[in-house]
Amino acid sequence: MKPLSARARLAIAMGGLVGLVTLMVTMAGRSVSMEVLEEVRPADNQKELATWKSALQQGLASSPQESVWASVQTALDELPEGSSAVVVDREGVIRAAKPETWRSSTVEWDGEQLSLEQTENGETSMITLIGGKTLEVESQEIGRMFVFEEPRHPAHRVTRTWIGVGAGGIVVGMIAAWFLAGGLTGPLRELTDAARLLAKGDRSIRVIPRGEDEVGELATAFNDLADSLSELESARRRLVSETAHELRTPLTRLRCQLEGVEDGLLSADGRWLRAMGADLHDLQKLVDDLQDLALAESGQLTLEVQTLGLERTLRTLIASYEGRLVIALAGPADAAIAADPTRFRQIVGNLLDNAARWSPVDSGVEIEWNRVASDWEIAVIDHGPGLTELQTELVFDRFYRGEPSRARDSGGTGLGLAVVRRLTEAQGGNAGVDSEVGHGSRFWIRLPAASTLTSANTTT
Repeated sequence: MKPLSARARLAIAMGGLVGLVTLMVTMAGRSVSMEVLEEVRPADNQKELATWKSALQQGLASSPQESVWASVQTALDELPEGSSAVVVDREGVIRAAKPETWRSSTVEWDGEQLSLEQTENGETSMITLIGGKTLEVESQEIGRMFVFEEPRHPAHRVTRTWIGVGAGGIVVGMIAAWFLAGGLTGPLRELTDAARLLAKGDRSIRVIPRGEDEVGELATAFNDLADSLSELESARRRLVSETAHELRTPLTRLRCQLEGVEDGLLSADGRWLRAMGADLHDLQKLVDDLQDLALAESGQLTLEVQTLGLERTLRTLIASYEGRLVIALAGPADAAIAADPTRFRQIVGNLLDNAARWSPVDSGVEIEWNRVASDWEIAVIDHGPGLTELQTELVFDRFYRGEPSRARDSGGTGLGLAVVRRLTEAQGGNAGVDSEVGHGSRFWIRLPAASTLTSANTTT
């Protein structure tokens, strides 16, 4: 059996709630109505009541041969049409009635108050009579006479009316709930359909938020999710395309060189072997950078955080650049950071490689460090062409190169600065750049000072 839709369930629930409230009002209304019906009293016209009693007493006197109660009934039957009447004996038993249908009534009698309930042709009438006139025969009280008007609204009609009101309330409630639920579940169905299309790969699907309620917020969140997935999909495709591009260049050179040696066009001397070795080194660095990025972004990069003296660590690092790049150091001699030594050298090495690539020949590069709050800021300053505002926003992206032609000789693999940012963030810091076109660039990283180190080793 197919389960009910959310709209149907909501309509039933709300209809049931409205019906319950209506039923409670119905029962209260019926109770009040019955109380109104039961409070019918004898006519206040004492003259009419006295006339009835006088006529009844005369009827009794004119029929001495008949039994007393038969005479009473006969007397009532001979009375003129008008109000109804009931005569009960001293025990509350109905002995005479006009019309006689009241003789079959259910009676409750306490000596002063008479309650009657009569069912005829499926219709129930209830009435409560108070007081009445005493009937006497030969100065002896034989019972009471009650004169009253017939109830205009039998109890069963009141009950049926209120039942109709209750049923109508349930129906109206369910109809109203159905349309209300439609306004609520309609956007949810639209979201469901959109989610299914999104799961099938349609990254362009969006929904229109309707209102500012929870459903509208859900629609906005869905659109944000779709935007994020679309951006991730675009980034994935771009990564695959750019990785293939970066791998193609050295692989093509290697293939051509090997084919040349195989065909005898090139000699397998040291020059060509060094060229092939350089291409293999580029391939290895590209693969290593991609792996580092993947580990850092997934939180699986293992770090051995230690206290590092900045000046000593940097002097050891720049020694490998001697003869290739002039590097000047400036900063407090006692500065110490909390970082993984291998990853820190990798970060600074990438920044120096980038500076060497863009700085004019013999212009030199400076490394300076300063305390910024609880961190140390280490900056690598070059004297290259500088970056535009747009370039400063993109320079830390994967495979981005400042050189539009994407020439490998001037732009590297395009992963070095991306690795810098991810490795710095993995160690609790951040990275950035300050640059102005024509005035060089200042690439900086910030890492926690050694005084904030909480443990000698940590893994992230």
